[in-house]
Amino acid sequence: MGKIKVLSQEVADIIAAGEVVENPSSLVKELIENSLDANSKSIVVEISNNSRNIKVYDDGEGMSEDDLKICTKRHATSKISSKDDLYNLHTYGFRGEALSSISSVSKLAISTKQENANGNRLIQIGEESEMEPIAKNRGTDIFVEDLFFNVPARLKFLRSAENEYTKIKNIVLKEALANYNVSFSLIIEDKEKLRTSGSGIENTILELFNGNVLKSLNKFEWGYLGDINLGKSSKDFIFTYFNGRYAKSYMVDKAIVDAYYTRLPKGKYPFVILMMEPDPKTIDVNVHPSKKIIKFANEPTVYKVVRNKVSEALSTIDRKIISSAIDSQHLKKPSDFSPTFKSSFDFAVDVPQNNNLYEVKKSIKMEEKKIEDTRQDDYFVENRFVGQINRTFSVVECKDRVELYDNHIVQERVLYEQIKESYANKNIKSQALLVPLQFDLTTIEKESALKNTEFFQILGFEVEDFGGKNIVVRSVPTFNFHDSLQNIFQDIVEKVSENKKEDIGDIREEVIIMMSCRKSIKAGDRVTEEEMKKLINELHRRGSYTCPHGRNIIVDISFDYLEKKFQRKK
Repeated sequence: MGKIKVLSQEVADIIAAGEVVENPSSLVKELIENSLDANSKSIVVEISNNSRNIKVYDDGEGMSEDDLKICTKRHATSKISSKDDLYNLHTYGFRGEALSSISSVSKLAISTKQENANGNRLIQIGEESEMEPIAKNRGTDIFVEDLFFNVPARLKFLRSAENEYTKIKNIVLKEALANYNVSFSLIIEDKEKLRTSGSGIENTILELFNGNVLKSLNKFEWGYLGDINLGKSSKDFIFTYFNGRYAKSYMVDKAIVDAYYTRLPKGKYPFVILMMEPDPKTIDVNVHPSKKIIKFANEPTVYKVVRNKVSEALSTIDRKIISSAIDSQHLKKPSDFSPTFKSSFDFAVDVPQNNNLYEVKKSIKMEEKKIEDTRQDDYFVENRFVGQINRTFSVVECKDRVELYDNHIVQERVLYEQIKESYANKNIKSQALLVPLQFDLTTIEKESALKNTEFFQILGFEVEDFGGKNIVVRSVPTFNFHDSLQNIFQDIVEKVSENKKEDIGDIREEVIIMMSCRKSIKAGDRVTEEEMKKLINELHRRGSYTCPHGRNIIVDISFDYLEKKFQRKK
């Protein structure tokens, strides 16, 4: 007798269910997306019995009696009719396919009614089902009871009730954030844990998070970008949506994080809401069974487009903030920081990777130009340099506040921008040494240094082999470093030799940051008033207000705060 056999329908259904219904939260996600595809404007989710009982009510279009009869059958779907549809989906998923999987691992009841039609209820347990007429309002109510009752092994892998509830709350939050014109309610063990009104994106952000989050978010064409006050310890607050659907893309996440480079401290990640509308044909949504992860056909191009878009938006936001500050006006609300929200674009698969697929909108360019035209060259025309504290901090008096600057970080940021700009243009100036510097390196360090002589040359160092494990440096950059050139060069060599990737660009930023730090004034160094005023002017001209490591450069103390502290006002 042969070893290969055809599985029974019951076993096959349970295996298929494992791909769609991984846990209670994945089931909730499937049911919410069914409701959204039915054009619901109100969705209520109720959870109980350690997340094994789940109810979802909606006011959507409902199903006809004929659709209800077959909606739990394998491969029953309202979404696709040919294989091409698999790669061109504009809806959330296969409505019938999810219900089939759910019904195979739970006791399922579906009540539904279309407009101007009779209501019906389907009760299904395993292969057995029955239909009955009912009276109800338009929409669909789904009751999932005793989840995994027939798969005890799956129950063992469920986490604690609190953990499962948290995962469900995160699912509902992500769906509500994307569908901000739909009201959501999440009730867990008879207690409402989340509610949105469906009154627009900013109201939804306010209802899901709080007012401080909304104030720290800056609107741009593809969503909202958090400022440095919203730095998080994980990537959990990078919300990415593709054609209205929440999903993760490694390349998009990397582009976002890289765009925030030098704006946040090491180990911190941004708070971002990104809503993109790429051509569905350029996305593979079937990378993961539950479609949690997507992949683009031309990922390097996607990376460049997203990074550039976010970087330019952040730069625009920075410039608008400082322009407002120079005009001694109150900062605008986050919602005023960009003229548009949410835009569609295509990633053409057959376009070469070096093609520039994205051009910044003319309106944004014109806005930046206006900002440049109105900004004063001298920050101290309207503001007064008061002095320095402990040879470490500079004090500037403005119209409505006092600003404290960290001298080291001010120069470090300015130098970082200058070195980066010079490196990109390959115009870092160098000078020949009368007596070359000799270095005794390890074998790996020497190989790395000689392999990357062009990289060192762009940085201003002329490197030659000197036999054995030695090299000599005949030219060095003309920067006036506050550390010895020997230490700086040795550190660069170590970073180059530790680089595990082929592309030296992976450590370029680290090297430039290190050079700008080493060249900068240190706490306790004597710096004249004119030197600091020049640096502060340059800082405001460039409009970047964190050090390359992500620390704040300026601390503001409002006069209003001081008056309250001294009890001059309440």
